[in-house]
Order: sequence, then structure tokens, then C-alpha cells
Amino acid sequence: MKKFLLLSLFTFIVTLTCSVVIIGGASKCYAQEIASMNLELHQYINKNLNSAEQLQLLVKGNVSQVESEVKSLGGTFKYSVQDISAVTLSVNKISVLAQQPGVIRIEGRHGIGNTLDDQTDIHANITPVKQGQSPLPQGYDGSGVIVGIIDSEIDFTHPDFKDANGNTRIKFIWSQLDTSGGSTPMPYNYGQEWDSSDIAGGISYVPETADFGHGSIVTGCAAGDADSIQFQGVAPKSDIIFVAADMGQNFLNNMVDAVSYIYSKAALLGKPCVINASLGTYNGSHDGLDLPAVAIDGLISQGNGRSLVAAAGNAGNILLHLQYPAEPDSAFTWFKYNAAISCLYWDVWAYQNQFNNLQFALGADLTSPYTYLGRTKYYNILSDFNFIGGYDQITDTLKQWNGTVIGFVTIDAAIVGNSYHLGITINTTNTAYNYRFISKGSGQFDVWSHPNYTGTSNMLKANLPTAVQFPDMARYRLPTTSQTIVSSFQCSDKVITVANFNNRNTWTDVNGTVQSDTSTVGQRGSSSSLGLTRDGRMKPDISAPGNFTYGSGLLSLMPSFITNNPQKVSTDSLHILDGGTSMASPVVAGIVALYMQRYPNLSSQLIKSAVIASAITDSFTTANVPNPMWGYGKIDAFKMMDTLINCQPTSGNISAQICENDFYDFNGTMLNVQGIYHDTLMNIAGCDSLITLSLNVDSVDVSIAIPTGGAAITATSAESNLTYQWFNCDSLSNISGATNSSFTPTIAGNYSVMITDSLGCSKMSNCVYDNPDGISEIAVSDINIFPNPVSEQLTINNGQWTIDETEITDLLGRKMYHSTNYLKSEIINLRSFPPGIYFITIHSDNFTGTKKIVKE
Repeated sequence: MKKFLLLSLFTFIVTLTCSVVIIGGASKCYAQEIASMNLELHQYINKNLNSAEQLQLLVKGNVSQVESEVKSLGGTFKYSVQDISAVTLSVNKISVLAQQPGVIRIEGRHGIGNTLDDQTDIHANITPVKQGQSPLPQGYDGSGVIVGIIDSEIDFTHPDFKDANGNTRIKFIWSQLDTSGGSTPMPYNYGQEWDSSDIAGGISYVPETADFGHGSIVTGCAAGDADSIQFQGVAPKSDIIFVAADMGQNFLNNMVDAVSYIYSKAALLGKPCVINASLGTYNGSHDGLDLPAVAIDGLISQGNGRSLVAAAGNAGNILLHLQYPAEPDSAFTWFKYNAAISCLYWDVWAYQNQFNNLQFALGADLTSPYTYLGRTKYYNILSDFNFIGGYDQITDTLKQWNGTVIGFVTIDAAIVGNSYHLGITINTTNTAYNYRFISKGSGQFDVWSHPNYTGTSNMLKANLPTAVQFPDMARYRLPTTSQTIVSSFQCSDKVITVANFNNRNTWTDVNGTVQSDTSTVGQRGSSSSLGLTRDGRMKPDISAPGNFTYGSGLLSLMPSFITNNPQKVSTDSLHILDGGTSMASPVVAGIVALYMQRYPNLSSQLIKSAVIASAITDSFTTANVPNPMWGYGKIDAFKMMDTLINCQPTSGNISAQICENDFYDFNGTMLNVQGIYHDTLMNIAGCDSLITLSLNVDSVDVSIAIPTGGAAITATSAESNLTYQWFNCDSLSNISGATNSSFTPTIAGNYSVMITDSLGCSKMSNCVYDNPDGISEIAVSDINIFPNPVSEQLTINNGQWTIDETEITDLLGRKMYHSTNYLKSEIINLRSFPPGIYFITIHSDNFTGTKKIVKE
């Protein structure tokens, strides 16, 4: 009863139409007024009033009038696309044309041109990233990064997926559907996989054509390396790992396997990895708390250098979602029999505290004439269901008021966390009736139901009787387009979920014909799904250009497209114009790949924070963001690449807003913190006012060599261009002149080093103990503290040394635990501690040491 949907705009076919608007029996004429122009054209004309230079212009207006006027002014009329004409005219005649009847707007001289994807790169501001414009230190193309794609199929023979020498850029393909021709990947134990050497040697994998090359197009948007920059993907030099997903009933579980597969392969290759998923399901809880979503969350969080980007869905113009507060009097919505599943079926989701006091029933109506035939009893989740193991099922008979049987009802109910999930089935031979879902009392629920999107019953929303025709309609509740985002992992806070806006509205097809669409460039795609999540969190996160975007076509289908849909085929016959959130999502994934090239070891949350922090707004998004249509705004690659959000702490409550040795929380309130707290940036040089800095906890990986008796403490790192400053942890002061990677203390004590990278981001090492006078003392690293991370019990075993005092503090310096047990070992119960980072300090007659512990 449930089905997935590829989140694409496969079905759009542009049709050129001519229409005449009749007003009062006459065709509409344009007003005779001065046409508007773009600012750049205005400026150029003002500077060159008498110039005879010929300019290429686009003129919006009545085509026949524009053609006539241009020719009369000595210009050239080239062609028209709907009501837009392409013309050539001298600068000194443009103002005259602007005053002619039928001319609405003239545009030209928008700026210098570059050989690039002239829409996606512009609308997502990718071009300056590829070019390495200041302040970026270089251009970025995805080198050294894995782009993982989970989709329907890929054409591995496409030249976009090969390097300059003709070698494949695809490191692995796993088809979850194939049963022969490759090897079975373990531990998944189904499907077939091929690596790059298999691909080079020729493999038997034949991509499916049922989805019209969706996976190839998506991969091309993210990572295609076309000969023409116009059709190039966002990260053209990245490596590719592709999973052709089995999208049957086990789809979400297969998704988990696919995510695991890609991340594990990327780890073997030693490269950061962003995964794109332009597919999903509209069924489910829409809160990101189902097990597949939680499992995917876990995979994303297993290590740094991982990110997952997903399409929000293409149901933003579909009346898919039903939600309303129950009232004392009954309200209802009609559902229809679905022949594809031979019954009526829909899901109901509700939070327990919003459903316990609600009553619901099922009824039926004759449609000609409209007649309420009968209903079941009213059910209540508390009084009628006996949940054993979180599940119950009840059956009933739906009858007319006179006792005639209409159908048989089955209600399956489960407790899922703090929610109820009901599956309602009506088996009946009366397939023409309208079937009611009725509610009364108090509370609220959610239903997502549509035969094409969820594979369930249709909710009636059109051609309904009026309340005059059928008085019961006064209590009818319609479905809406709100909260039409796909379910499961797209609703996760770990996932970057992408909405779609129009990328272009004119293009040249394979036959050289200029095509156009009435869509407004930059406007939200009407089908782009809306948030929020069911639990009220903001989704989508970001929006990107999607509609009318080129991707790498499935080569075996290109002859058919050229014959039957030439308007979708690029001038080089290798690329397909597609759209929807399916194409917006890989644009963001490609931008994340560029970001990972610069910052390869960031956590997924920091990457997502950079996406959000760098989002831009315009007249379409409005300044009122975040909102359920656009998320936090439109993606801006260049702004993101120059966003130092990556320097923020990965955990704890310490902010990146610091002045001198003071610490501030995220609200700007000064914290009374004593001591040096590691993995936190300190601006030792001081500042005149609050500055916004960040901690790059990932890009600087430093090891501290602990010396014996008077030797130097040495900080080593694989990173280059680092600066060093050593500190005395006990006095909380920097040591003058100690600015090299090695430092030789003159007195015994605890020391730390702050390492600053080329971006100006810093990291403090843990304090290490040095003993230059040779007294038998030990460092904190010699203390056996386990497990770490810890969930409940922490064991301290110090071997030969007696522990005099043990203290645990949190990141804010608050004392969480203290003991004086004078033992050589200790077990501390941390069950009541909130998850986070803590510092354990152990004192004895022979040493004092501090170590960081992580409470899970």
C-alpha cells in the first residue's frame, strides 16, 4: 500500500502555446507607455546616448508590433519566444523603441559572460568558488572528495563520469537489484557491486531505463565533468560512489544499507564524503524518528567528513496532508476506494497527548443524491484499544442505519514513541461510495494520503457539494499542501533537506530551437514540498536551483529523447533538462563537496550550520526566514566557502564569541568560567569589543609528546602554516616567547599549547605535565580511565599510585563530582550526568592530572 517516489520533474514537457486574451470582445493591447529596462542597460544608454553600437536585446511585448518597430528603426528582428523577441538595435535608438506601443520591457548588457553553467552556477553563486576569487585561497572543484549518489541507475559509460584521460571517476557501483555479473557486497549480502577496475575492464551492469535516467541526471548535476562548462556539475573533479537502490517495500532499510556502504567505501579511500538522496517516501511519521532515519543519523555521526543532502519532495502543490483540531461536534473528510490496492486505506499519525481525548468513526455516503448512509461506533484510543507490545487491532462492520452491511473495517494501531500510528482499512464492494473519517472531542491528528504519492486512498478535495446542496458539508475538512515534505530521513536534523526554485526559463534545444517556459526564474518551484515536520521543526533547510537544470543523460535513451522530446535535450545531445527537488538537492550536495575540499574533517552539523549561516534572501524568499517554503533561504556557495562556522565547538555550551579570556554563551551572556577549557578558542591577544571567532576543532590535529625530566614538550601536526603559543595551565597565563612547536619548561607544571591555522582558527591541547627536576611524577596520560566515552560507570585505575582526591567539572567549570577516597581505584556512576564533555582531575602525592571524558 505504500510506494516511494523519485523526487523529480520527469513529466514536465514544455509546449509552446500562443494565446490571445479577449477583454470586452477585443484582443488585449499593451498600453502605450515607456518600457522598463534593466539597470545595466539604462546606465549604458545614459553614458552612450549618441552611440551607433549595435546591442543584442530581449524585448518583451506584442511580437508583431516589436518586429515592426525594430525594423523601422533600422534594427534586426531575430526570433521570438512567446512574447519575448530577440533583436539587435543601435544604442541611440533604444530609447525610441521604449516609447513605442506594445513594448513592455527591454533588457541587455547584464554583465560580462563566462564559459560556465550560465544558470546553476549563477543562481547558487558557484562560479567564484570554482575560480577561487578572493578571499578564497584557491579554486575548488571537489578534488579529493567523494560524492555518493543513492538513486535509480547510472550510465557509467557517460563521458561526464570520466577524467581527462578517459578513466572512470566512479570508484564503486552497487546495484541492490542485480543478482549476477559482479560480486555480492558484504555484509549486506544482496545485489552486485563493481569497483573502478571492473568498470575499466567492462562490466555487465545495465542501468534501468524505467526512471528515464534519473540517477545519471542527478549525478551529473552534482559531479558531472562535461566538456562544455555550460553542462558541468558543481564538483566536476570529485570521485563518485553510486548505489542503485532497491526501491521496493524495503526501501528505507535499503537506504540505510546504501548510506552505510558509501560511507564505508569512502573511509577505505580515506576521503570525506557527501551523499545525495534525490528519492524518498511520503509515507511515515514525518518526524525523523523512524528507525531507518535514526540509523542514518547514526551513520552520519560516526565520524567527521560526512554529510547527507536530500530532496524535500515534489508535493508542494498537492493536497496531500490532512490536519485539523477536533471539535465537540463531529467533522469529517471523505476518502475514496483505491482500485490499485482493492480497498480503502490510509494512515493516521497523532501524538498521544493530542489523541487520547479524541473520538473517531468511519462512515459512508451515497453520492447521487448525497446521502449519509451510516457509520461505525465512535472509537477512543484509550477505551477501545488494548495495546500489548505497543500494538492492537480491532475489526468492525460498517453498516447503513437500517443494518445493511456496507463494508468491513480493520483498524491497526501502534504506539511509536510518544505517538499513535493507525492504519485504517475498509474492504467493500461498494466502491463508488464516499467514505468518511469522522472525528470529535479534543485533540489533533495528521494524515498523508494520495494514490500517486503514498499509494493509499484519495481524499476528496474538488467537485464537492456545497453546504446548501448537502448540509453536512458545513463540517467538511479539506486536505492542504502544508507539511507535504517527504518523510523519514529528510525530516532529520542531521540531514540537509533541499527545496527547489526555477533555474531558467529559456534555453536552446538539440535542434537549435530556443525554448521557453512561463516560470519566473528564482521563484519557488510550485511543486517544491513544504515543511514543517510533524513535530514542528523547520524543514526544508535550504533552497537551490532545480527546475530546468541540465544533467547527464542516460545515453541509451538519448535517441528516443531527441526524437520524441527534443526540447529536453541539450545542444551536445548528452544532457537532459530536468527539474524538481531531485535536481536542487545534488546542487547543494556538490557545493558541500567543494566545502569539504577546503574543510575535509568537519562534522555534519558544522557543515549544515555553514549551509544555513550563509543562506541568502531575496524578494522571493522574503526576509521572513526560516519558513516552510524556503527554509533559511537560497544556497550561496561563495558565501558558504568563506563562512568560518566550521570553527565552532563541536559540543558543549561554550560559544565562539570570545574576548580575551572571557567566555560567552550563544546568547552573548558572559560566563563565570575559571581555568582553561580545551577544544575552546581563546583570543589571548585581547579585543576591544565582542568579536565573533570560532574553533576549528577538526583541521588541526595535534599530538603532544610528553617528556621525561627537563626535556622539551613537542607539538606535532601534519598541518602546515601553523603558529604556536604555550600556556601554563596552573596560572592560566601565556608564556612569553614560547611560540615554537617545542617548548622546554623551567619549572614543573601543567602546560598547554594553542595551535592556530592559516584561517586564524585555534585549538587548545589538553594540559600535559612536565617534570624537569627528575622527581618521579607521572602524566595524566598514565591514568587508566575507562570506558571513554562512558554511558554509566567510569572506572579509574591508577595502579601503584593512591588517589587522594577526584573531581569532575563540566565545560562551564561547575563541580559535578568530588571525592577523597585514598584508594588506588575508583568507580563513579555518571548515569545522572547529561551527555557532554567533562574534565576529571585526579590528585595524589605524586601528581595532579586532568583528562577530558565524554558522557554519551
